Amino acid sequence: MDILHYSEGIVPLEVTSTPIFDETGNVEYAIATFQDISDRKHAEKTLIENVRLEQEIREQRIT
Repeated sequence: MDILHYSEGIVPLEVTSTPIFDETGNVEYAIATFQDISDRKHAEKTLIENVRLEQEIREQRIT
């Protein structure tokens, strides 16, 4: 999930929620947590780019 922060721009979030049930099994309320995963997304993007560059280098060595 991404949110638009007024000063940070778009911020990727990981959302986890758990329903809390009453005695009859109906959902009474839910507890939710939100975690900023900007660092994780940046690391994933960097890893993908490194894999692409390594593949490009391998292809250049072959030719």
